[in-house]
This record gives sequence, C-alpha cells and structure tokens, in this order.
Amino acid sequence: ANVVVLDKPGVPEGPLEYPEITKEMITLSWKEPLDDGGCDIIGYNVEKRDTKRAAWTTVLSSVPRTTCQMSNLTEGAEYMFRITAENMMGVGEPLVGESVIAKNQFEAPDS
Repeated sequence: ANVVVLDKPGVPEGPLEYPEITKEMITLSWKEPLDDGGCDIIGYNVEKRDTKRAAWTTVLSSVPRTTCQMSNLTEGAEYMFRITAENMMGVGEPLVGESVIAKNQFEAPDS
C-alpha cells in the first residue's frame, strides 16, 4: 500500500530575482518549490522588511503566480523580501532574497 505523507511545501526555488526595479516599485520573481508536500500549492506569501528594521511584514498572501509587484516603497530605502509557499498543510520555510534598493536603475539624461 502506498502511503502518501502530506506535509507543508518546501522552500520556493531561488534565486529570488528582481526583474524590474524603480523608486516606487520592485518586481519579484521566483520558482515553485521542488517539494509541494504532496498536495497543491495554494499560493505564496510575500514578506518585506526595511534593512534598518528587524521585523518582517506580510505584504501579500495567497499570490497565485511565482511573480508579484511590490509598490508603496520608499525611494532610496533598502529592502529584503522573503517568499513562502503554502498548501493545505500549512506554510513552508522561506526563500530569502538579497537586499535591494528602491531606486530608478538609470538616470534620465537632461533634456
């Protein structure tokens, strides 16, 4: 008899990437965990923290895709993000990304 042990999902596959960064918004991208815990991933939870602070804040939950946009950022602030996968058994361990600064990636030339 096959015994299927259901468990929380594994860590989302990294690296956590930032395909687009501006002073107001950062796009995050990651991959599905290799181990879904034996049941479907319901969604992903996204937490952020300002590197000057200790506390993480949940920004988005039940994100259906492996990408999202973080807005309402403070220009010039440095942030860290972490992603957890969730299935019906609970929330797995987080993928933690490199820190990233909310700023436009190139300065527009003077017109």
